Amino acid sequence: MSDSEDDFMSDKFLVDVAPSSKSYSDKRNAQTLKSLRASQAKTQVPLKQLEAERRREGLNRSLFDREAESSTSGGASKAMGMMMKMGWKVGDTLGKQEASRRSASPESSSKRARIDEDDDVPRGGLGRARAEPIRVSMWAGRKGLTARDPSPPPLPSLSGRNVDALDPSKLERLGRETEDFRARQRREFAEKEIERKEYKAREILVGFDRDKGIKFHPLHVLPTDPLGTLPQPLLKLIYPSQIVSPSRSPSPSEAIQGQPVQRNLTAAEKLREEMRRDMLTQLGGEEDSDNDEDDDLAFGKISRQVDEKPERKKQSLEDWDGIDWAEMVSGAKKVLSMEPKTHLTFLVDQLRHEYLFCFWCAHRYKSWEELEGPGGCPGVDEDDH
Repeated sequence: MSDSEDDFMSDKFLVDVAPSSKSYSDKRNAQTLKSLRASQAKTQVPLKQLEAERRREGLNRSLFDREAESSTSGGASKAMGMMMKMGWKVGDTLGKQEASRRSASPESSSKRARIDEDDDVPRGGLGRARAEPIRVSMWAGRKGLTARDPSPPPLPSLSGRNVDALDPSKLERLGRETEDFRARQRREFAEKEIERKEYKAREILVGFDRDKGIKFHPLHVLPTDPLGTLPQPLLKLIYPSQIVSPSRSPSPSEAIQGQPVQRNLTAAEKLREEMRRDMLTQLGGEEDSDNDEDDDLAFGKISRQVDEKPERKKQSLEDWDGIDWAEMVSGAKKVLSMEPKTHLTFLVDQLRHEYLFCFWCAHRYKSWEELEGPGGCPGVDEDDH
């Protein structure tokens, strides 16, 4: 056979049968059958439920009734037949009966007779036989310690009121106290957050001023921490009444290593104590330079921190050279009277107008046009960011 001839087993010789379209009657019969099956499925009991009902019926049915039906139909079990041949009847217990035991020993001792008199009392243990076989219990699967039946509801009160319910006045007071506590917590958190931002903005401003050559600005003072941020010369000018008279006194108390005295001091007392110690340190720096060895022998070991303190004070005084502290008094007093939120606003404005730095953007712009132009800072307030 040449290659030009078609193979008789190829698909070319198969006749394509066009799919026949269903008639209207066929479609209607199919739809009717579908609706009939759907209605039967709704009325029919599910197979799972049917199995559960039959299982429950079989478990609740007595074995004796089942054997009775089987015996009538001729299919009784061999075990039941053997037990009946040995004298067992339906309803009796297995083993020796109580009546036969009494009749077997009528002439027993008095002690045995007293025991037999109490046989009518039902007793537990091995002597109490079962008249019905043990029923089959279905295994419910693995359960944890908390898998138990729900607790029954509490008994209703005779008075008709809920015993666990609080008095309406107590509930109202509890609600007010809860709301006050939440408001106080929110307020304290907001104040701490403002102080944190204030401290951060102050550090940034101090860094920019130091780079520019400005040693001090009134905004460098923190109203919440005047002792830690006010320079010593300015501190003496603002609080002149707190300075003690330069009288000769023994060595400062913090110079000796010992147990610190715990006292509840106010802010003014702490400031007065700090200024007194600073004055004593400055006065005793030059006069006691020749008697350092005697002080060491008299007072024992002196801390290194106190020995280095005059050097730090001397260095800090050199850093403040060239500053007119009298002009800084009014500005520092205004800053000390500010609230933390107001002080933060002044710090942000100073950074923005003096150094083109947006505290909320955390970015320093090159020009004012870049700061205010499109793509720059979105606004002055924190909410704008």
